[in-house]
Amino acid sequence: MRRARFKPVTVRSRCLLVSGDSILVQRDKDGLYGLPGGRLEFDETIPFCAARELREEAGIEALPQRLVYIIEYIGHKKGRFKHEILFVFYCEGRGQVEPRRKEESISFEWRRPSELKGSFWPEPLVDYIANDHPDYRIARFLVFIEDRLHFINTLPDSPACAARFFTPWSPGEGGVTGEHG
Repeated sequence: MRRARFKPVTVRSRCLLVSGDSILVQRDKDGLYGLPGGRLEFDETIPFCAARELREEAGIEALPQRLVYIIEYIGHKKGRFKHEILFVFYCEGRGQVEPRRKEESISFEWRRPSELKGSFWPEPLVDYIANDHPDYRIARFLVFIEDRLHFINTLPDSPACAARFFTPWSPGEGGVTGEHG
C-alpha cells in the first residue's frame, strides 16, 4: 500500500490598505509585489495576524475592518509546491500610514493596481482589487491552481451573515490579545 505524505496547508493573512487610488504593496527581493501580511502563528486570530504583520514589517498600525477576499492557492511558487489559504482584510490605518522598512528583504510602496500587471502575486487578484475599488464591499472566494483562476464565488452579503463571519475588532479588546505564551 502506498503511504500518503502529509504536506501542511499554510494560512496567511493580508491587509488591503488604500490611499486614494493606490494600495500599499510589499515588494520582495525578487521584485514580486503582493499585499502586506504574513503567516498565521499558533493561537492568534486571522484578523490579528494581518494587523500584527503590518505593524512588524512596515511599522503601520491598522485595524482590519472586513474580510474582502479568501484565496486558495495550489501550485508552484518560487520553485516550491505550495498550498496556501490567504485571508485579505480591508484595513484602516491608524495614525502614520507611511511604511518604515524593517526588513532588508522587503520594501513597501503605494501603487495603483494598474501599475502592478505582470509583477503581482497572485496575478489575477490585482484585477479584482482594481475593479472592486473604492469601497471593497463585495467579499470574494477565489481558487488559483498554478496561477490560473479556477473558481470564483461571491461570499454571502447579508448583515446577519457578515456578523457571523467577521466583526471588526481591535487588538486587546474582548480578551483577544494575540500574545503568545
